[in-house]
Amino acid sequence: MIARACLTALERELEVVLTHRPKAFTWFRETGAPYRGKLFRFGRTTYWIVYTVDDALQRVEIVRFWHSARQPETHGL
Repeated sequence: MIARACLTALERELEVVLTHRPKAFTWFRETGAPYRGKLFRFGRTTYWIVYTVDDALQRVEIVRFWHSARQPETHGL
């Protein structure tokens, strides 16, 4: 039940929030532009959803899901 609720919330974040307001979130603090970051709580854990926005193609690309407690490896983005 909890996992299903978390997945439903994640799906909502990806489909509704990032689709309709992709620039509402700031640059990912560890890399800056062009990567944006949105915090998402999944169960008891918080993750960063790291993504880019391509205005020309009107596309949002999810680059990585990152556990917020981990030190980012910025070279991997």
